Amino acid sequence: MAQSEVNYTNTQIWDTSTVSSTDAFDFYREGLCTAFMPLRPELSLEERGAFRAKVRSHQLTGGVLNLVFADAHPVFRGKSEISSSPLDCFYLNLQISGQCAVSQKDTTITPKAGDVYIFDSSKSFEMQHLDCASVGVASLVIPKINLPGVNLEEPNFLSQHPIYGDLLIECIRTLAQSANTAANVDLDHLTKVIQGLVPLASQTSLHPRDQTSQSSAQFLRIRRVLRQNCANPDFGIGQCSKFTSLSRGYIHQICASQGQRFGKMLLDERLRLVKLYLLSAERQHSPVSSAAYDAGFTDLSHFGRVFREKFGQTPGAWRRSKQMP
Repeated sequence: MAQSEVNYTNTQIWDTSTVSSTDAFDFYREGLCTAFMPLRPELSLEERGAFRAKVRSHQLTGGVLNLVFADAHPVFRGKSEISSSPLDCFYLNLQISGQCAVSQKDTTITPKAGDVYIFDSSKSFEMQHLDCASVGVASLVIPKINLPGVNLEEPNFLSQHPIYGDLLIECIRTLAQSANTAANVDLDHLTKVIQGLVPLASQTSLHPRDQTSQSSAQFLRIRRVLRQNCANPDFGIGQCSKFTSLSRGYIHQICASQGQRFGKMLLDERLRLVKLYLLSAERQHSPVSSAAYDAGFTDLSHFGRVFREKFGQTPGAWRRSKQMP
C-alpha cells in the first residue's frame, strides 16, 4: 500500500485523497490506529469506494492531538484492541462537526458540535455517527498518568460544567487551531492548562448546597455573552439564549436570582459603551448620535431619555463636563 504520510516535526498526516479509492479506507484505518491506538473502524465494502477522510496527528509532550475529518462510519474498541495497547489513556474530544453516540458500559452520550467529552481507552466502547454524512473531531489522547485526579466509570460531558466548561472548550479549540502554526513550547503549555482543567470540569455533579455557586457561574456566563454582543442592535434575550444554550425562562430566572433583569442589564451595557465612546479621544468630534448607534441604540429619543435618567444630564452636556478645561 502506498505510504503517503507527510512528516513534519512531531506531525503526521493521513489523507485518503493521496491514495486510490480501493485503498482509501484501509489507509485511513492504518492512520487512525497509528495516531490513536488500536481501534476498529468499520464500513461495508460497497461504501468504501467513496470513503474520504483526513487524519492529522500532532505529538505533544503531554499527549497526542489528533484532528479527524471523515465520512460517517462506526468505530469500535474491544478486548483485542485494548490488549494490544501499551498504555491506558483518556480520550478528550471536542466535537467539531456532526453528531455521534459514544457507548461504554451501560452509558451512551450523544455529543454534538461544540461539546467536549471524555472517555476511557481501557474499557470497550463503540462510537456511532448519527444522522450526518461526515464528522470532525479534535481528540486529545492523554495518558492516565497525566490525569491522576480523574476516575471515569462512564463517558462524561465536560463542556456542561457551569464554571470550567467554556474554558475547556476554548482551550481545546485554540489548541486545534494553533497546532499547525504555534511553537511546540506554546502547544505544550496549553496542553498543561487543559490537563489542569479536566479534573475540575469532571466534577459535574453539584451538590444542593452548591446551587448558589452554579447560579452565579451561569450569571457570569450570561453577562459575558451580553457584554460581547450588546453593540449589535438586534441582540436580545433570544440571541442570548442561542449563544448560551439556555432557555429564555432560565435566563430570566438566573438574572432574578442575582437581583437583575435581563433588559436592564442590556441597557446598562449599551450605556456603558456610549460613555466609553463619548470619552474617546478618537471620537471627540463625532456626534453623540454616532456613539449611540455604535453602542446598539436604534431610537435616539429613547436613548436621550434613558441617558438623562441614568446620569442626570444630556449626553452632550455629560461629555462636555468630562472634558479637560
